[in-house]
Amino acid sequence: AAAAIFTGWRPPRPTTCVCVSRSEPAQLDTTEVVSVIDPNVCIGCGICEVACRDGAAHAIAMQMTPPPKAMGCGVKKVATVDRQACVGCKLCQVVCPVGAISFEVRPRIDRPCFSK
Repeated sequence: AAAAIFTGWRPPRPTTCVCVSRSEPAQLDTTEVVSVIDPNVCIGCGICEVACRDGAAHAIAMQMTPPPKAMGCGVKKVATVDRQACVGCKLCQVVCPVGAISFEVRPRIDRPCFSK
């Protein structure tokens, strides 16, 4: 039997995670959810930021914002979401102690695959 010779050629990898074959992308679902944080409810504890970072999305950051006038002077730490980086895993909602995080539906964003 003749031995196979490896030439180093490999088939191209899909550029987005929604591909199921090299010839045609999947039409599984065209929507996804993204987290929305209510700044009036958020207490600035940062637990959602840690959960998001540990979950590898890095979509939540704490920012200093001026509070509503009824709260007095100064600034308040509030969680904000990078809507492009959010993958909709809902981990932030699970860990929020005050229920400040909800989700809204948006069109799906094709993201590059992590495997190379």
